[in-house]
Amino acid sequence: MPDIPTGNLFHDLPARLTDERFETLLATPGLKLERIVSTGQTTPEGQWYDQDRDEWVVLLRGGA
Repeated sequence: MPDIPTGNLFHDLPARLTDERFETLLATPGLKLERIVSTGQTTPEGQWYDQDRDEWVVLLRGGA
């Protein structure tokens, strides 16, 4: 079993970012747990966002 990190997900949040911040919290062969910090970044209008893996998202603060 891998070590599971502990701490506050709201620690060290920037007020503004140019790009989203991706931080891997835990990685196993079948799972990648990330903290993604976004300050309003969006996919450009008319561009479809597609990726090669399934994703499950939890929004902890703000809106989507």
